Amino acid sequence: MKRLIVFAYKGIKLVYARAYCKFTSWLTQIKFYLNGIDFKGKVRSAGTPVIHISKGGEMRVGSSFNCGNWNGTSASGFRARSKIEVRNGARLTIGHSVGITATTIMCFNQITIGNNVMIGVGTHIYDTDFHNIDPHVRIGMGDPRETVRTAPIAIGDNVFIGAFSIILKGVTIGENSVIGAGSVVTRSVPANQIWAGSPARFVKSLQTKHDNA
Repeated sequence: MKRLIVFAYKGIKLVYARAYCKFTSWLTQIKFYLNGIDFKGKVRSAGTPVIHISKGGEMRVGSSFNCGNWNGTSASGFRARSKIEVRNGARLTIGHSVGITATTIMCFNQITIGNNVMIGVGTHIYDTDFHNIDPHVRIGMGDPRETVRTAPIAIGDNVFIGAFSIILKGVTIGENSVIGAGSVVTRSVPANQIWAGSPARFVKSLQTKHDNA
């Protein structure tokens, strides 16, 4: 009897998870459409992300985009929705076969994410300081947007960014590179390297299958 109950419970969980993902994927595609996002093929989303594309902002997404927005999608148990915001005049480009989970992407300038990129749970990607670093401007002038520093971010193909990392403005991460969990990336990372820490530093070079050929 116990085995039957366990079997039934697991079956119900599986059916629910599949139905839930199918429904929320459909809702996410509607959100993309209503926000004027140019996306290719189907979007798979467990839960729905928070999306805001300002007038004049632009977002493009390649095929096979996967988006996690609830604790059942990651081993961490971290419960949060992904948030993507593209401000007026900014451009966010996401390549093919990219996966994010509870990820925040704030695009005030330009962010480019390549193909086959895996972005770990709780990662934040910011191409802006959000506020002026001069306290007199920040307090006395009402922190006008035009005085806030921004710089493009570029993440190359096949990059793996570990959970709870922060990628800051002006950073380029070269293809195949890996960012260790919990890292704060403040400067550019060459291709085929592992970086980790706060601030992130070089750990070692990667040897790919192409190198062994």
